[in-house]
Amino acid sequence: MSDISLESLEKERDSLIRKIEAIERMIHEYHKDKDKPFFYVLDKSGNYKMIFESNLDTKKPLDGFPFKETWLNQIVYLLKDRGRFMGNEEIANALTDYHYSFNVDKMKRKVSVVISAAYKAKRIKGLIKVGVTKSAKDALWGFDKWLTEDKKIKEEHRPFEMGHIEEIIMV
Repeated sequence: MSDISLESLEKERDSLIRKIEAIERMIHEYHKDKDKPFFYVLDKSGNYKMIFESNLDTKKPLDGFPFKETWLNQIVYLLKDRGRFMGNEEIANALTDYHYSFNVDKMKRKVSVVISAAYKAKRIKGLIKVGVTKSAKDALWGFDKWLTEDKKIKEEHRPFEMGHIEEIIMV
């Protein structure tokens, strides 16, 4: 027989309390709207979140992603949501999480065409294109407010794959 510590008992109690609270909320919701399908999931912080299922057969994102808006609005949403410069491939990878029918290569072409056209037409205020070389392949998309006065990327807006790069080129 193993020893049971006070810490493990308290942890188990806290877990059970969260489950009971979740069940209470579920019962309350069932009484409010018996036709609304939903379920609970345990999030990263250990709290239960209520997730409502759509009555339609869609995979609507739960994070506020503008799924039904234009491609450009979806790309701008991702840039603002992530809060950092992103390349076409990274944007394409993020978009394929929402658009299951696209593979990354097809999505990269879509992203490239849409964001380049918007950039050239100056459709999005402050949208800029930077890179470490003049190659379009190395282009990163972001906003001018993410640069310092001396045209360097602010630390909090640096792209993941180029965290070590100091010098950028305005493309």
